[in-house]
Formats: sequence, C-alpha cells, structure tokens
Amino acid sequence: MHFCGLPNELIEQIFLHLYPLDIVSCRLVSRQLHNLIESSCLLQLLLEAALDGLLLAPNTIHARGPLTSGELLSRLIQTRNAWKSSRPLSLWSIPYSGSTLRYEICDGILAISTKVVLQDSPTSDIVFVELASPNMKPGYIHLLRDIEMEIRDITMLPAADLVVLLEGDQSSNKPFRIHFKAISNGNPHPLAAKSVLEALDPSLQTLQEHGKALIMLNHDIVVLFVSEFTTWTTRRAGFMAWNWKTGNLITPYRHALDGVFLSRYQMLLVVDFQNQHLEWSDISSMGLVVYDFRTSKITHVVQLPVSSIPCAILYTYAPQSVHLQSPAEVAASFTPDPSLDIIVLEFGVHRLGHDFCFVIFSVCHLIDACDRTLAEQFGTGPATIKWEDWGAHGSRWFPENSLTCSGERAIFGSRMITSGTVSLQDNQISIPGPWSKSSSMILDFNPRPIRRAALDSTDHIDGFKTVPGTSRWTVTQWNGEEVSIDSSLPFRMFVFDFKFHTRKLHLHHSAIVAQQAQSYDIYSFLPDPVYEDGENTMALDSLTK
Repeated sequence: MHFCGLPNELIEQIFLHLYPLDIVSCRLVSRQLHNLIESSCLLQLLLEAALDGLLLAPNTIHARGPLTSGELLSRLIQTRNAWKSSRPLSLWSIPYSGSTLRYEICDGILAISTKVVLQDSPTSDIVFVELASPNMKPGYIHLLRDIEMEIRDITMLPAADLVVLLEGDQSSNKPFRIHFKAISNGNPHPLAAKSVLEALDPSLQTLQEHGKALIMLNHDIVVLFVSEFTTWTTRRAGFMAWNWKTGNLITPYRHALDGVFLSRYQMLLVVDFQNQHLEWSDISSMGLVVYDFRTSKITHVVQLPVSSIPCAILYTYAPQSVHLQSPAEVAASFTPDPSLDIIVLEFGVHRLGHDFCFVIFSVCHLIDACDRTLAEQFGTGPATIKWEDWGAHGSRWFPENSLTCSGERAIFGSRMITSGTVSLQDNQISIPGPWSKSSSMILDFNPRPIRRAALDSTDHIDGFKTVPGTSRWTVTQWNGEEVSIDSSLPFRMFVFDFKFHTRKLHLHHSAIVAQQAQSYDIYSFLPDPVYEDGENTMALDSLTK
C-alpha cells in the first residue's frame, strides 16, 4: 500500500515520531499531506511549539485530566500573546524566612532551600513550587523540612523524583558531601548506588573555606565545581565528576576554571593553557576546551578570535526532562528544544578597568564543529576547532558594558533575560552610551521565527524584533591590543515596558522569577482559569519557623 493510502489517523501518528521541522518539509510532498498537516490540531501544536523553540513534554497532563491538543495549542498561543503585550497574566509571591541559600528551576518547578538555626544546630528546608498560578488548583507544592545539613548548592530532576544536595560547612575541614534524595519523601534515592558521595581530594579541601561550590547534573553524571577568585588576574578552581547511579568516580580532581555541559557526555571548560597543573592560574592565558567524560580526555581546543583575555561562563540552564513526566501539572507542558540551546560567556577587557562583554555561543554550532573537526583529525592530541569554521555564524558578541548580569538561571533554551542599553536603530544594534537608561529585555537566538518572518515579510509577530546581519565590534584584549570581531548568530529582542525591582531574574518559557530579599516574585504568562476564591499570593506559612 502506498504511504498516502494509509488512514489519516495512522499517518498522523507516524508524523509524531518526526522532528517538527521535518513535518514542515512533508507539507511539500503532496496536497494530501499538506492538507492533513494543516488540519491536524496535534501536528499544528508541534509546529507552533517548534516556532517558540519548544518540544511537547511527554505525557503532558492537567489537574483535571489530559489536555487535548486543541487546549494545549490555545494555551500556547495565549502565552505567546501575553509575552507580546508585555503583561503577565498572573503575579504572586513565594515568601521565605531565614536565610536563602540556593535555588533551582527545572521541569516547571522552582526549588528554594532556606537555612534555619534551631538550638545552635543548622537545618535546611526545601520548598518545591510549580511555576503556575495558585489559581490553578491543585498545583504542585511540596516541602522537605528539617534536613540536618547546611546546603551549599542544590540541583534536581523532578521527573525522576531526584534532588541533589551539596553539603559543605565552610567553617570546618569536613569534605564536601553530595546527597541524592527523593523529592517525594526525602529518603535516599532508590536509583543511587550510594546515597552520599564524598569529595576527598585534598585540592578541593583547600578551596572549601573561601571558594564557591556548585553541582551540575546531566542524566547520570553529577559534577562538583569549586573555584576561588582573589582578583581578576588570578584564580584557582577544579572539578570532580561521578556517575551517580553507579557511584563510580569518572573524573578525579582536574584543574579547570569554569565549565558547562554541552551534551550528555561533553563539557565546555575554561582552562589555563600555560598552567594546567598549577594551583593558581594567570587569567591572561585562558582558553576554551571540550572535555569528554567517556574518554576522560580533552578532545578539542576551541580557538577564539582573541588571545590573552579572561572569560567565565555566566549562564546556562538545568537540563530538562525529555523522556520522563514531570510532576508539574501545567508549567511543564513544554520543554526546550536542545538543538537551540545557547551558552552565555563573559569576557573581561582592559587590564586596568572593569569592563566586560557578553558572548553568546550556539551549542549546536559548537557541537557540529566538534564532530567535523574530530572526523578530520589524524594523530594524537586534541583537535583544534578553528574560529573561522564556526565562530562568526555560531556566536554573537555584544559591546562592552552593554548588558548586565542577571540570575544564574537567566537562560531557558534559546532565550536569555538580561538588562542593558542595547537598542535597535535601522535594524542594527545600537549602544547609546554608558549612562543611558537600562531596560529589561529578552534575547531569543531561535532562528525559526526569523525565517518565518522573512518568508511572510512580517515582524513583531510575538512582540520580538529581529536583529539581522553581521555586527562588528572592536574588543580590547587584556594585553591592550584591539581586535575587530564579526559575529552573525541571528537573534530577536524584546524590551519590557515595565521595570523589575531586582536584577536577579530567572527565566522559564511561561514565567519570570524575580528574586527579592525575602520572597520570589513569579510573573506568569500562562493562561490559568480564575476562581472566585482564587488568591494572587501564595503564602507558604509552613516555611516560617
């Protein structure tokens, strides 16, 4: 039987196994397939989600039963229109008492850890809240109380019922301990071979008192990073990695100044090329490399258009669940498309000043360059990824001091929330000056709506304005030399017409989390039903001791 002779329902189910952009190509095969795709609410949902850089999360559910594809599509369009109007559909606060330690956002859930001292014994509480309006009842709220440790960092994978806690008392000489617990009951996680891992390397212990410690989780790999800055000219740092399901140490302590996951088994590391085995690094000899956990080796050196310039990895986001169902009932209907992920780096310029420029890397462009370079590499040693082979079209450089730092979870997929003086004049990036008024904005590096706008000869379909073409900026290196850099990674920009009362902003596809002194304010763009007894403030009194 010919493919087009199959029942429409069966063809639709076959299309569900295709990548969304491949479905678009199938519309050109025949009039029958074109009409089928255009008339299928489910396929249109996948295509509209792809336009926003999203994938449909598995087993998407609603508090009152499964959402139909039509309801999800309507919700997606309403959320897009809410962003376009720059008006959140609901706003509420999550207050907390005590001192907040760390937070995490993953699978549509915000986790906040707070420190409470009872009879000179520090304990910690963790609250897990779904990023959907409290008017949606019931919403996912969970609390772990009286955890007998001081939490230095937290990460999680709610779809796997997993929360990972880093225990470390800066006033003691005890080693870092990583705990794997079930969110649902606080007990040791059943998939973890060891409920607690200890980082016993002496190099890490020297950093414990004054250093910054964080943990990163990606599938079955957990990484502990510890770093200490003295000035912008010197710092020391390193990391260790384990397979948390087997409990095996896969990377003993290794010197690296910063790092972020590129894929399940690859990390982008900031290293000091001239002092790989020294405790302290001269920041002027920094560079980027790709490390592979499968071989425990550096596989690639990433060439940059500048030399002798300090850099740090600013933003990334916690990997979301793709094949597991999140306990969040509304906020986790969609997950970022990993093929559109970005990484934000900060480069320091001017040795005597405090000027910084932001650089956005496309993860997909960098991984593709890794694969091509490795295939062409002969002999031993790391392969070199030449900047001219990927950098200009896989990155976007912003002028110094044009953007400012936001929260550590300021990225969601291809989007980042930030503040700055960047504006557009004649479709070109314009920087008015250092004393210009700063605005909150979202930058989106998803090329799909840009291509669609070009085909339809339209712009501002969702409030964003496209920044086309190549930009050239002159960067002053750490040694005083000036270098002109071209970059053309396409992006769109959306500027809010209201001010957030904090610079600590965190991004989700349907919400913005603003971190205040004693609360987290949630600006939700999800269209939730409003009940007569609905409140606009979620008062979690159980957090107050």
